[in-house]
Amino acid sequence: MTESITRCSVVGGSVTGEANVGGLVGTSGKISLCYADTTVHGNGDNVGGFYGFAVQGVNNCYSHTTVTNSGIGETGGFGGHMSASGSVHDCYSTGYVSGGWPCNGFTEDFLTHVTGCYWDMDTSRRDTSAAGYGKTTTQMKLESTYVSWDFDTIWDISPVVNNGYPFLRAMGESGGLPSDVPHISPAGIPSE
Repeated sequence: MTESITRCSVVGGSVTGEANVGGLVGTSGKISLCYADTTVHGNGDNVGGFYGFAVQGVNNCYSHTTVTNSGIGETGGFGGHMSASGSVHDCYSTGYVSGGWPCNGFTEDFLTHVTGCYWDMDTSRRDTSAAGYGKTTTQMKLESTYVSWDFDTIWDISPVVNNGYPFLRAMGESGGLPSDVPHISPAGIPSE
C-alpha cells in the first residue's frame, strides 16, 4: 500500500462495517494532518475512531469519534490495529469507546510503534490502552500535555476552537477545512 492522504477530514454521519473500519479510513497507507469527527460501528477485527488497520505511518492527526464494536476484535478510540511496519506519532482521540476485545482508549498497538499520542480517559470511559497516554479532559485541553508537539507550525490550541482541544493549523483556525481543501462526507461525496 503506497497511497498517501493529507489535509482531509470526515465530519458528521456514521461509518459502519464488519472489519477494518475507521472514521477516516478502513485500511490506510500514510496519513498526515487529518481528522475524523463521526461515529464508527464495527462488528469484527480492527475498529477505530480514525483508522481500522494502518499499514504505514499516521502523523499529526486526531479523532473526536464515538466507536462501538459488537464483534470480537481490536478496538480503539484512535485505531484498531497496525502492521509491524506502521507507526503513529503526535495524534490524539477523545470519543467514547466500547465493545470488542481488547478495547483500548487509544489503540491496540505496541508502544514502540506509537509515540507522542494521547486519549481522553473521561470521554472514552477507558483508563487503559496498549499504547498512548491517557489524560483527563482538563489535561487534554492544555498545550503542556502534548510533549514535543509542534505548536508553532502544525498544531494550535484555544479554549474557543475545537472545544478546547488541539487543532491542526493546516485545517484552518476554525479547526475545519480551509476553503481550498475538499471536504468528503462519510458517504464519499464531496460537500459544497
